[in-house]
Amino acid sequence: REAPPFRQLSEGERWDKWASTFATHASKIRKLGFSGFPTPQKADPGWSPRVTPILDDVVFRADSSTLERLSCIDGMYSENLFQSIPASVQVLEFYVNAETYTFRHEGALVAMLEQGVPQRGLKLRLLRMVGPEECREGLLNVENVCAMSGIAYAFIPVNPPLHTPPTRPPIRWG
Repeated sequence: REAPPFRQLSEGERWDKWASTFATHASKIRKLGFSGFPTPQKADPGWSPRVTPILDDVVFRADSSTLERLSCIDGMYSENLFQSIPASVQVLEFYVNAETYTFRHEGALVAMLEQGVPQRGLKLRLLRMVGPEECREGLLNVENVCAMSGIAYAFIPVNPPLHTPPTRPPIRWG
């Protein structure tokens, strides 16, 4: 019997396979963080970041009693994330898009904050937003909803071209 011929996976297929495998093995994680901002590599002007919303699946598969802290970069999640955040999550951190100065899932986040704490029994106690100073004013609604929900809010300014705070690794889990 002959082995099937080896087929080279495309970059997209490799990423999707990695994301699926990671989601499967991440079910018992307590802390998961992706930090920073996808930026083009200077050596390859044709490079563009391919960020897939894998965190929707990771969080959905997570044991609802173990995940306590989640940090996300723009593009690694969709609006679906906010519907499946387990009650055990105490700290959420989002990196605001550094090019557009917007948080595109603000509506879903606000809905989760307004409804999630009383209806789902969320234990969320801190929401951090990380981005350029120009983003701060655009997040006042999120800050106000946090105050009304009894959740601490922090905005952490990052000055381009730094993008990633120097004390934060790009990926961490535990």
